[in-house]
Order: sequence, then C-alpha cells, then structure tokens
Amino acid sequence: MPGPRPKPTMLKILQGNPGRKPLNTREPMPDRISAPEPPEHLLPLAKEKWRELAPQPCRLQLLSGLDTDLLEVFCDAYAKKRAADDYLKERGTTYAEAGNKVYRQYPQVSISERCVALMLACGDRLGLSPSARSRIQIADNGKPQTRVAVRLLGD
Repeated sequence: MPGPRPKPTMLKILQGNPGRKPLNTREPMPDRISAPEPPEHLLPLAKEKWRELAPQPCRLQLLSGLDTDLLEVFCDAYAKKRAADDYLKERGTTYAEAGNKVYRQYPQVSISERCVALMLACGDRLGLSPSARSRIQIADNGKPQTRVAVRLLGD
C-alpha cells in the first residue's frame, strides 16, 4: 500500500490520539505477555540484549507474542554488529591486497552497516528508538491517559 505505514491503535492511545481520528476499535489485540525468555538459538550477546530490552516494551504493552520475532531480529543484529565491530577494532577497516597497492574494505564493515540499518528499522517498530519513544506519552502513574485506553489495556 502506498503512503506511510499505519500506526498501531495502541501507540495512538499511548500518544493521546494526537490526530483525533476515530480509533480502530476492531483492531486485533494480541494477548498481553510478560517478558519472555530469549530463544535458545540466539548468540549469548543477543540473549543478554533480549533480557535487557524485553521487559520494557512488555510493561508498556507494546510487545506481544506476535512481535517476539521482531525483537529476536533486533537482538541478533545487535550481536552480529558487535562481533563485526570487535573484528574491525583489531584489524582496522581496510587491508592491502597481496602484491597490489589497492586497499579493500573488510566485509565486516558492510555487515556492521547492514546490522545498524536492521536495528534502526526493528527498533522503530518496537518503540526502541528515541524518535519512537518521543511519540509515546504515558501518564505519571504509568497507566493510559484515555478512557479508550483503559478499556483496551485494563488497569
């Protein structure tokens, strides 16, 4: 579909419905979840990142069981980026080809850049980026600010 991606109703509610457009009351509402354990197949650093991040969007009810794959991609990209960066820290970003005066870029530079792009895309969808967080508003008591939000989210 052309145009910007529609914003989930949950985010509209948490932001106080700034556009004042009618909310989609028929939008599927996945079950609430508490912070799940990271998948076993993730790298250790990805599991560590999962445990750091998962509780926060779950507490705000921005993460459901349907979204855990997106969090998995984010955490996996984070671990791969860190591994690529560690490699580059030891060797630098370029190397000289044997017998030539031509310098080539290590593949880890591209890997790191692709992982950053993936993290930005996933982080924005999960509300993990600063710009995504700036669009979310929560009352001081941590409860939704509107009656519609109370109906959808509960107490």
